[in-house]
Amino acid sequence: MAALLAGVGVRILDLADFPGVTLPPEGETSYADNALGKARAVGRATGFLSLADDSGIEVDALGGRPGVLSARFGGEGLDDAGRNVEMLRVLDGVPPERRTARYRALIALSEPGGREAVTEGVVEGYSSRRPRGRRLRLRSTLLLPAARRHLRRGSGRGQARREPPCARDGPRAAHPRRVAAARRRQRRAQQGSVSV
Repeated sequence: MAALLAGVGVRILDLADFPGVTLPPEGETSYADNALGKARAVGRATGFLSLADDSGIEVDALGGRPGVLSARFGGEGLDDAGRNVEMLRVLDGVPPERRTARYRALIALSEPGGREAVTEGVVEGYSSRRPRGRRLRLRSTLLLPAARRHLRRGSGRGQARREPPCARDGPRAAHPRRVAAARRRQRRAQQGSVSV
């Protein structure tokens, strides 16, 4: 997150700078609630403007799961590599055309005075049949190349930080090439606009 905010002209502090601050447990229904809950907790404890996020991978063949539960997919005892193995096991036998998936990230901002904002970024793609790359997280290893190129540039978090709400409206295209073309059109339309 700090890399995404480099150059904004403010000093960025990490949660590690406040060892006494604890985050609330994440819920099971809403990315926005999770992100806002964390931002509010840090803001109350520190008195600073606070930023937090929540994200997950949504696989259409699984009815959108694991979604908000991505970090806990397969059970509490699994690490990232174990979650990858479990995802591949669950999707075994699902044909390529039914393996559409997306990575969704929400960023929440909370001011001590009570003002709040939430923004969202989504990267469309397909779930692969085997892990790819060196990273172990579901979003990095199990989304096919078109989505992975977006992930290397900052993923849904980067999009959530850069895009004004109007850039996220409209229908989602399932095929990665259509998604990439739509993103290029959005960038051309946004030239000269300021992200908030």
